[in-house]
Amino acid sequence: MLNKAVLAALPTFARSDYQVLFATGRTHYKRVREDAGDTTGNISIVPYIDRMERVLPDVQLLVSRSGATTLAEITALGLPSILIPSPNVTHNHQFHNAQALADAGAAVVVTEPELDSTFTQSIDTLMGDGNRLQAMAQAAKGQGVPDATDRLIKTMQDVMRG
Repeated sequence: MLNKAVLAALPTFARSDYQVLFATGRTHYKRVREDAGDTTGNISIVPYIDRMERVLPDVQLLVSRSGATTLAEITALGLPSILIPSPNVTHNHQFHNAQALADAGAAVVVTEPELDSTFTQSIDTLMGDGNRLQAMAQAAKGQGVPDATDRLIKTMQDVMRG
């Protein structure tokens, strides 16, 4: 359903004044590429982003699933986001992850049943509102724990020392 919604949005994105990078996943790339047809201009469709750390710092708005690792990256970098929780996870944890960031003002949550024509309108609205993007970025950064690994190591060392 997610790929269908994004495919339906491609003509709108093609007319926008911002660039769109659509990572399909390797499994869906060929089909999405074929279904997208001659999408040109400011849209890039790729199967996967191998070096995410090179891409994320330049992102103004991330539209993504809301797994724990993704949210750790979003908050460490202070990225505003539209989060689309996967409905196919245990105990709906991606929705709860996303809602925590939304409650902090760092994200907008869109569930798969809500993916319709307002999806692109939400993206356009956010992309045109630099002040809101900046506020969301600050809120995301405020939720992050960029030194989490160092804290974990220190805790483990403290426990081992007794």
